[in-house]
Formats: sequence, structure tokens, C-alpha cells
Amino acid sequence: GGGGGGGGGGGDGKGARRSLRLQLVMEYPLHKRIEAMEVLRIPGDACDSLALGFAHAQISVVDLDMRTYQLRTRSLHDYSHARPTRAPRLLRPPSRPTLFASDPAQRCLCACVNAADLVVL
Repeated sequence: GGGGGGGGGGGDGKGARRSLRLQLVMEYPLHKRIEAMEVLRIPGDACDSLALGFAHAQISVVDLDMRTYQLRTRSLHDYSHARPTRAPRLLRPPSRPTLFASDPAQRCLCACVNAADLVVL
């Protein structure tokens, strides 16, 4: 039988399939809808961090505390009050969700906020 992967399960592949199953460990209610999400690897940290982008150019970076299974806020960033663009109102791009991109090693995050501002974290 094609169990794929090695180890465990008595040779019939069933044990390997059981160990790969996802199950809900925790869930967290949020106060706003997530518009963007990106994984970050902060040097020296044992676990990855998660950058969450929300409406109105707000960004939160959170970590999972593996001892308590709680989310811990690492940083909050609010660019909703950034200086407005100098372009005339008719030439301004329409409001768009925050866009995220990270470098291949996921060490830094670039975010396009307010449809025209670039933020590097």
C-alpha cells in the first residue's frame, strides 16, 4: 500500500496517515477582517511570527506562545493617519487592501498601504 513517507504504523501506511492529519488546536476571534497574511522568520526566535494586515492600513505582528498556546502581539503598526498623497482627489488610486510581500528567507516584510505607500518591517 502507498503510505508514502517512512516510519511507524505497522507497515500498512495507516499510522503514517493518522500522524499527518490536521486538527484544530486553538482558535482566536479577531475584531477586524484580515486582508493580508505573511509568515516572518525573526532571527533568534524559535518559532515563526505572523504578520496580519487589516483595513485602514493597520498591521499586527503576532507570535504563538507554545507553552500557553496563546497569541502574543509583537508589534502594532497604524498607517491610517499617514500624510495624504498630494495627487488631486480624482487622480488618487481607489482604496485597496494592504498587500504583503516578504523576502525569500522571510526576514523582512514589505507592505503596500493606503494604495500608494510602501512600508518595510
